[in-house]
Amino acid sequence: MSRYRGNGDECPHCKLQYGRFRTGLSYMDVFAMLMDFSDDRTEWRNKRRGTVLGKWHQHKKELWQRHIDSECPQWTPF
Repeated sequence: MSRYRGNGDECPHCKLQYGRFRTGLSYMDVFAMLMDFSDDRTEWRNKRRGTVLGKWHQHKKELWQRHIDSECPQWTPF
């Protein structure tokens, strides 16, 4: 279970809860987003479980905000 406390937050337009909102990504998709193909090992990022889950959470929060601001199917401007 997530320790994130915002799972009950709702979209003001369609009433979708944050906890039910899906990014459409898998763990391996997020892992691949962190890949660096540089030959210099000092530029590589750590790709431990916590790093991948943190990136996934960051991406979900960005998608959630975009959903609320403009992409909700029931959103009507002004």
